[in-house]
Amino acid sequence: MVSPLLSITIGIVALLVGKKINQAIPTFDRLSIPAPVTGGLLFACVALVLHLLWSVTLEFDLNARDFLLVYFFTIVGINSRVSGLRRGGKDFVLLIALLAFFMAAQNLIGVAMAKLMGLKAAVGLLLGTVSLVGGHGVTIAWSPSFVNEFEIANAMEIGLAASTIGLILASLSGGPIASYLIKKHSLQSAPSRRGRLSAFFSRAPLMALFSADEPDQPSISYQSLLSAAFSINVCVIVGQLMNSVLASAGLKFPLFLPCMIVGIVASNLITSSHRLARWLEWQQCTPTLDLIMEFSMGVFLSMSLISLHLWTLVGLLGVVIPIIAIQFLFALMVNVLVVFPLMGKTYDAAVICAGFGGISIGSTAAGIANMTAVTQRFGPSNKGFLVIPLVSAFFLEIFNSGLAIPLSMSLF
Repeated sequence: MVSPLLSITIGIVALLVGKKINQAIPTFDRLSIPAPVTGGLLFACVALVLHLLWSVTLEFDLNARDFLLVYFFTIVGINSRVSGLRRGGKDFVLLIALLAFFMAAQNLIGVAMAKLMGLKAAVGLLLGTVSLVGGHGVTIAWSPSFVNEFEIANAMEIGLAASTIGLILASLSGGPIASYLIKKHSLQSAPSRRGRLSAFFSRAPLMALFSADEPDQPSISYQSLLSAAFSINVCVIVGQLMNSVLASAGLKFPLFLPCMIVGIVASNLITSSHRLARWLEWQQCTPTLDLIMEFSMGVFLSMSLISLHLWTLVGLLGVVIPIIAIQFLFALMVNVLVVFPLMGKTYDAAVICAGFGGISIGSTAAGIANMTAVTQRFGPSNKGFLVIPLVSAFFLEIFNSGLAIPLSMSLF
């Protein structure tokens, strides 16, 4: 077992290597492949070689990785303004309705393909929203139910294999989809003062981050880091308490969800009073928060990929690959032919497609990483980073685990 400190260090190294590779290979940049994906998959391949040649199996401690996801979504909550929620309301509702139909179709496709291949219908459910929309965490949580209720002895292995392949496909396809749409329709990011500053911070050398590019704009400083850490940690602590109360009442949610909710409520209440916000030095939508958010998501995704056991896929490829291939093609068609027009065929719509490419067959982490890679190249998208995180956090987790999976299982 690789220690927690070494695990997160390797994740950081993978992220750094991924950025270097993307800079050295222009094609990766043109396709908007996220740096965590480039570095993470490279390290996963190295682990595969170590296992095949010397029977070395690397097991990473992922507790630190999971907490980085909590940090990321807490910042998403802190940065969410009520006025922004109102502006994105129509797209938010439309995307939720679309995802509800998409998830139902994803489970139906899985079941139909499983029957066509002579497998149990429940295997198709396992290769639907459980492993694809849900990802590794939901797969691990629901696999015992498939073992007990449907007697699928290797449910965990099948589900994790599907989650792994889905995560790789989602991470490699979301950026290229958005890049294709942006170039085909000659789309451009809407200019904004905050957008230009965010773009500057995402590209600037490390030392340049600590001096303001414009006198009237906030800079990243020792004080801003302290204030940001205070804001985030307060929301995480309250979120943990809320999660404990919900768990005691029989309601189980991933920790990042209550932390995100606390971030939204606390941030909007505090910033509604300028005097209180100044006294607490509460941050919202600042370069410091943006930098911490990008770091958290980057290391989270790179750690997720370096920990993949690619050799476990070999014996299940005959079952998993055909079904996942059809699921991927279906998600791709929905993304380009439905999501993009439904969101207005704008630059923001293309960025939302990058996110949808991640959450539809991979994970929220893949979706956000895809969007980050696209916006770093083409420009900011406030609507994209408002709609996708809220939809994936509030809707996907609750709808998938609370309704879609239990209802689908009850039908079989």
